[in-house]
Amino acid sequence: MSDTLDNAIWALNSAQTAVQIPRPTGQLRMIVTGDLPSSSTDETSVLCALMQGETLLFRCAASMAWQGQSSMGDPKHNFKLSFSNETSGDDFYVKVGSWIPIKKVDLKAYGQGPTSNYGNSDRSMIRDTTAGKLWRNIRRASTYPDSLIAPFHAMSYDAAINGGLNSGALFSTEGFPCALYVGSTFYGLYVFRSTAPNGDYLIDKNNAMHYLLQPAHLHGTGNGSWFNFDSTQWDISSPKLKGYSSQDDISSKFPKQYAVINRLISYFADVYSGADTLANAYQYINIRSWIDYLIFCEVSGSNDAYLNNVMLVSWDATQTSGLWHVCPYDLDETFGILFGHTATSSGVDPMKMGFCWGTSANGTGIFYIMAQYFQDEIKRRYAELRDISVISTSAVWSLACESINLMDQNDVAADYALWGTNDQASPAWMLNWINGRIAWLDQKWGYSG
Repeated sequence: MSDTLDNAIWALNSAQTAVQIPRPTGQLRMIVTGDLPSSSTDETSVLCALMQGETLLFRCAASMAWQGQSSMGDPKHNFKLSFSNETSGDDFYVKVGSWIPIKKVDLKAYGQGPTSNYGNSDRSMIRDTTAGKLWRNIRRASTYPDSLIAPFHAMSYDAAINGGLNSGALFSTEGFPCALYVGSTFYGLYVFRSTAPNGDYLIDKNNAMHYLLQPAHLHGTGNGSWFNFDSTQWDISSPKLKGYSSQDDISSKFPKQYAVINRLISYFADVYSGADTLANAYQYINIRSWIDYLIFCEVSGSNDAYLNNVMLVSWDATQTSGLWHVCPYDLDETFGILFGHTATSSGVDPMKMGFCWGTSANGTGIFYIMAQYFQDEIKRRYAELRDISVISTSAVWSLACESINLMDQNDVAADYALWGTNDQASPAWMLNWINGRIAWLDQKWGYSG
């Protein structure tokens, strides 16, 4: 009888191409068998199993490669896994709690930093997930329909096309602590993290009005691609562009789509030159989305979220109309972590670093201009978020503890022994930074509670 049941279970599991697992309540373990990729161009085939404690959550085959951009030079590499059924080779989807089903996942390393001038990385491995949760909390603490993050018509469209199954869309990323084992050997502590696919923004790339794009390291954006659309500095995920590769020049090959995006960028250019004003912003952007984003970036100290890790999204964009929203992505450089800086740098001192939108890297870019024009609205919205404790030291720290409390402290120590650590990995350091940053913003934005 037991053999019959075991065989039935294996027959079911070996044929399945989708699985749903509960939201983790403890640290995960990813066990892989096979060779790890050895270079940025290497892709290997592995078998993998995800466990929590002694419980097997799923097993499948996967292709495995390095993941990231600047982190490619880090000795502790990020990995990306693309799942497939180990028998048939068909795509294999995993739904984690309320997440949308994913067939790819990132194992984020949060390593030492790739070069001697990199400064400290987030060896606490909690900042990225904490910042993503803070972003969603800020956006959802709005009046309806802004509390949906996406506009109502985008939610309705998804409900009609997908039966509302993407109601768990993250509008950023989320992850859970996960120990990586190669065979029976501990390789390091990682974060099992979503990859922010189109569905996590309720984007349907077959819809001609659904746009999702991300700048590719727009450093020096004061007069850069925010004012002069150069698609070679952007990665366009939607709409579907046949034959498109990331950072292609689309101006002649896809002129209609270029014109849709350029409508916004040309408006920003006119604002910068003085030919237009942000008084007309309501015709181009969802103003609350951008104000919330500015506040989020300043509370979390996210300089990079103005330059590189920002998603530009619209669900109704045309050459003559449509509103654009912003969402964050890849948030490990937050809460006191900043490229080129260490724990003692004044550039990460929460009371001395100033506003992130005014750094030399951001120049007088569009976020800086908006911060000046909408300063009264920013102050009012910040006070509102402080009054309801969406922004407070205890609230942000509570989000951080959601990750800390899942971690096996022995694995944390083992990871630090293998890959090194720094002062900013200390939860106490991060807590002190959060407290100082909110106190500084209270002073600058006139909040007294």
